[in-house]
Amino acid sequence: MPDENVTEGLSGSKDGEAARQKMQIKSFTAWVNLHLKQAGMAVENLKTDFGDGIKLLRLVEIISEEELGKYNQNPVSKFQKVENLNIPL
Repeated sequence: MPDENVTEGLSGSKDGEAARQKMQIKSFTAWVNLHLKQAGMAVENLKTDFGDGIKLLRLVEIISEEELGKYNQNPVSKFQKVENLNIPL
């Protein structure tokens, strides 16, 4: 009996889906870092590195070539971080 993963190919298997997702995250992280390099910044983990909104703000400013105004450059509280995250939206 043939292995189901082999007959379905990578796109239909759980391993294939996980590999595809990992590749997308790696590619997007590289794209983000390509742009953030202009601001002397980088991300390693997309889930945590945008948490305070600063890198997201800078990324949006860089790709839109527009300044988004004032923001909390040293956010400490959760409220300040959420404020930063709401600006580029």
